[in-house]
Amino acid sequence: FKLKENSREWKKIYAVLRGNDLCYFESPMDAQQNKLMKDGIKQVLSASIANAPANAKPPVDSPAYLMIETTHAKKVYCARSTNDRSDWLHAIKRNAEVAARRAVSPRRQ
Repeated sequence: FKLKENSREWKKIYAVLRGNDLCYFESPMDAQQNKLMKDGIKQVLSASIANAPANAKPPVDSPAYLMIETTHAKKVYCARSTNDRSDWLHAIKRNAEVAARRAVSPRRQ
């Protein structure tokens, strides 16, 4: 779930991390068909655990919040569990480390 601009409502989305790109889809089927939402790709810069938003009712029974910063904005997301949030944070960190190694390693000719 992604917190909407009004900071009071959640939008249910299907997000996929591809390298450092966060890709938004309406559903898993759309992801399989690569049917991105409008403006559906954002480059991830960082991610961290976030506090619960003050004005938004949790969209799930056991919410676990995270903040993802992209080249466009910082947004609050809600994972279905602390395990899901942990998986997202580890994947984002791992992908950032891989990208950093590629950026500094000499190219083979």
